[in-house]
Amino acid sequence: MKLPKRVEKFIVIYDIASDKEEGWHSRSLRRRNKIARVLLEIGVRTQKSVYEITADGVTLERALKRVEKIAHLDRDKIYVYPLESKVAEKVLRIGKEPPTLKLLFI
Repeated sequence: MKLPKRVEKFIVIYDIASDKEEGWHSRSLRRRNKIARVLLEIGVRTQKSVYEITADGVTLERALKRVEKIAHLDRDKIYVYPLESKVAEKVLRIGKEPPTLKLLFI
């Protein structure tokens, strides 16, 4: 997928496979936590493995490269869905809103 240069919205979803032979509470849980930390740097968590990200393509690409280094790509799955601005404006949220991402400009 060619990522845009301008700031856009994305939904990133992951499914990290359990490491049954290694004890799933150990390595797979650590991978999940590391991936979550990377995605929380550029977006907000809306569910356990679902993130809303507002970023330019370069920022998202850097984060995804970090995620790729953490994930076991032969077993784990990461999906990136771009949201066009007109679609993003029409998102219907029922229940508690996710926290907003606060950006710090220096």
